[in-house]
Amino acid sequence: LNNIEVINERAEDYALKNIEKFDIVTMRAVSDLRIIAELGLPMLKIGGIFSPLKAHIGNEIEKSQNIIKILGGKLEKVINYELPIENSTRTIPIIIKEKSICRKGREESKKACAARIKKQKTP
Repeated sequence: LNNIEVINERAEDYALKNIEKFDIVTMRAVSDLRIIAELGLPMLKIGGIFSPLKAHIGNEIEKSQNIIKILGGKLEKVINYELPIENSTRTIPIIIKEKSICRKGREESKKACAARIKKQKTP
């Protein structure tokens, strides 16, 4: 693969320094989808794809719809698959960023936008 960068840093720290910078964001989803959406979606450019890898998703997709919308995203589809040896289910929600969460109509620094994102609380 070409033009790929792998980041090994805490998402909480990295996301605030990289607002609307990437076309694709994925992460190993060790937390609730609402929490990781708050980390992943702000890093996406409009039209970007957020695809976290989930093992035990339960009803997280249903519960995360509001925060996904607030962060400018839309659930496009959900991919479920079985691991062959382990016989366990994995899920990849595909979320498209449709709009910016930074203010429209005037310039706003990425730092100010990041501060607003940091204050955002998961419902």
